[in-house]
Amino acid sequence: MILGYLLIFCRVAMGLLFFFAFLGKAPNLPPFERTLIRLVLLPERFRRMAAFLFLIGELAVILLLAFEGQLLGLGFALATLLFLLSSMALGSALARRMALPYKGWDTIQKSLSPYDLWRNAGFIGCALAGWAAFILAGQSQMNLSLAEGMLVGLCAAVFVAAWTQLGEIARLFRLA
Repeated sequence: MILGYLLIFCRVAMGLLFFFAFLGKAPNLPPFERTLIRLVLLPERFRRMAAFLFLIGELAVILLLAFEGQLLGLGFALATLLFLLSSMALGSALARRMALPYKGWDTIQKSLSPYDLWRNAGFIGCALAGWAAFILAGQSQMNLSLAEGMLVGLCAAVFVAAWTQLGEIARLFRLA
């Protein structure tokens, strides 16, 4: 029973997160391309393709999490891969002490900080927990009542809203 709730929580959390990340990038991809250029991880000629592939990956995660069966497990695996790639890029920029303004998951311009890596680590943990719950729960369907589904969905939405703002929350407590 707990695995079913965890699976639904992680599925909703990852779905919401990637949905809003996709919506933030899709209408205007050039700022994301410029961020990739500033990271100096790829030759400039690959920036557009890399940005487009990342965007397609985000859309794929959303679609894969919408389906039952093996596609659901693949959605969690792809989400983990995208977070790992993002974390490697962020870690590289932080190690090089790059003052890199970028648009985060919430599309607000901000400066890079170590909290961005902690944020990604939390989301990697959520994706891995969803994948593990998927594997351990097997193909069994979990039928939630409307109230249960709304409560799990609300908890997932609160988690995503709070965790995407991890740096701001940490900054708030440093000022207190």
